[in-house]
Amino acid sequence: MAMRLQKAIADAGYYSRRKAEDLIREGRVFINNKQAILGDKFSDEDKVFIDGKKIILNFNDSIKILLYNKPLGEECTVADGKKKTVFDNLPKLKAGRWIALGRLDINTTGLLLFCN
Repeated sequence: MAMRLQKAIADAGYYSRRKAEDLIREGRVFINNKQAILGDKFSDEDKVFIDGKKIILNFNDSIKILLYNKPLGEECTVADGKKKTVFDNLPKLKAGRWIALGRLDINTTGLLLFCN
């Protein structure tokens, strides 16, 4: 299945689609040792490199849903390295990232849903 490269990079959780487009425009993305251009298609057999580092863009179409009981004192934000967040306690994914479906205040406990 061929899809546009910037969409594949975003769906795999490496960068947002707009950031992936910027990287392609800047000439930092390569497909099979050839510089990528905006709108290039990606297939499962292709090797993709960003800044010389190989990235894995395989999609197994398995959707994961996670229920998490948020304790007091954890923030519902992406990690900034300063405060404890709900993402610190979630299991690591081989590809992609967790997306919070809703959020709770730092001084609130309760059930949160996450999906990949």
